Amino acid sequence: MYLQGIAKRLVRAALQEAAKKREMRYRDIQKIEKGIRRYFHDDITVIVIYLDHQKESFHSKGTLGSITAPVDIFSFNSNDAEENQVIEAF
Repeated sequence: MYLQGIAKRLVRAALQEAAKKREMRYRDIQKIEKGIRRYFHDDITVIVIYLDHQKESFHSKGTLGSITAPVDIFSFNSNDAEENQVIEAF
């Protein structure tokens, strides 16, 4: 199975690591049904950001956007979480 794109490659790498930790093969973990697979690994989310992809269009608009990132509960305590939720694009 040939995978295209960095997001799919990152998901595959995460699944390979999950299989390795369970002493399984990658293709075996792929065969497990999605509902049951939860017992073998946590949810996997991949976000790919191309920093220079729209460089020209950002400058032509004159303003920069911002996004709200999910809080990593393991990195912040509850007081820090509210202060660090917004990441500005620059």
